[in-house]
Amino acid sequence: MTTILPNNILAFTYPTERKGDSCPLLWDLRDPPSSAAQLVSYPRKHRSTTDFKFLQSQHATTPPITALRILCDLLPYRRWKITARNDQGVTVGDVLAAIHQVARMPLTITEWERLPSKHQERIKRVFDVRWRGAVIPEQERKGGVKRVDCLLQVGFSSFLQSPTQH
Repeated sequence: MTTILPNNILAFTYPTERKGDSCPLLWDLRDPPSSAAQLVSYPRKHRSTTDFKFLQSQHATTPPITALRILCDLLPYRRWKITARNDQGVTVGDVLAAIHQVARMPLTITEWERLPSKHQERIKRVFDVRWRGAVIPEQERKGGVKRVDCLLQVGFSSFLQSPTQH
């Protein structure tokens, strides 16, 4: 069986193994993937003014795979399935787009009702901050609570791989 390794920009490293952040990427999930910031220098030979565009075009794994299921213990429901797909090989950009797409989905009434009331109150506060800070606040408010609000201001800091080939 072939070992599949994540791209360094996405790979999780426990903070105790090295000083600093656990991933070279910082991203507020309320914002589009294009807003993600690279925190740690990528190899010098790839440095340019288009670093992040370059990184997004790189394969998410070595060797490249066509589908990648992303698992996250922070998500309150297992049915929030995040899968990045690309017939030419899943890229870093594909991973970020898949995460963003799932995070921006509205929370269902059933999901909301299953949350403890204390958690619902915290989510309401996060939702209020999000819609008030939107470019078109009323439109965002009408869209309701989204899954990203349930993360309570948690940002993306890495992924643990669970590749699936189809």
